[in-house]
Amino acid sequence: MPSPFSLENFGLGREVEASTYLRLRDELVKHGVQILVNSPLYEIEENGAYVVHQSRLLFLKADTVVLAIGSQSDNKLAEQLNGIVAKVHIIGDSVEPRTAVHATLEAARIARHI
Repeated sequence: MPSPFSLENFGLGREVEASTYLRLRDELVKHGVQILVNSPLYEIEENGAYVVHQSRLLFLKADTVVLAIGSQSDNKLAEQLNGIVAKVHIIGDSVEPRTAVHATLEAARIARHI
C-alpha cells in the first residue's frame, strides 16, 4: 500500500527530482506540516484558515498561511490583501510561472526575514 504522502497520491513535485522531493516532503511531515491538495482556500481568519477539503469546510489553525496554486501568474489575492494584512510577500507563480525550485528559494529567502 503506498504511503499517503507518496508522489502518486499528490501529483506534487513533478518538476523536482524525486530524491529532493522525498527529502523535502519528509522534512515537512516531520515538522507537522499538513499537505492538502485540491483544497481551495475558503477564508482566512486571525488564527488560521478554512479550506474546502473533500467537500467539507476544514479549519486549519495556523499563524501563517502559504498558498501553492496554479502555474499562471496571478497575484489578485495579494492585491486584495494589501492594506488588510501587515505585509504581503509575493513568490512563485504569483511573480511568474516557473518551477517549484524557484518558489522554494524565494520562500526560504523571505522566511529568513520574517
